[in-house]
Amino acid sequence: MSLHSTPRRDRLQPVRTYVASRSIPCYGTVVARTIPQRELRNANAQVIAAVAAGESFVVTRNGVPVAELRPIERMRRSFVPRAELTALAAAGPHIDLAQFRADLDGAIDQRLA
Repeated sequence: MSLHSTPRRDRLQPVRTYVASRSIPCYGTVVARTIPQRELRNANAQVIAAVAAGESFVVTRNGVPVAELRPIERMRRSFVPRAELTALAAAGPHIDLAQFRADLDGAIDQRLA
């Protein structure tokens, strides 16, 4: 098959997975902006400046996502002070342990153990 021939229809087509839907999952929403390859080429300086400012991009070629541009993650802290952890836990949702156990018992077949 030459580079200029038309691909056969019976060949497997690549699976289109949308990177943007999986991008930055810790935020709970999609934060990556999708841009075509042409825009990346024509506005390279602006796109890189936006990435440096914290924005993420999914680059597409012919409408198919091919790359993700995002800022490099800073190293995570290896130590969290006890006072900060206590404050975060206090601000989180309250879980009623008895209700939680009842919900688990209702959802899981206890005969499986």
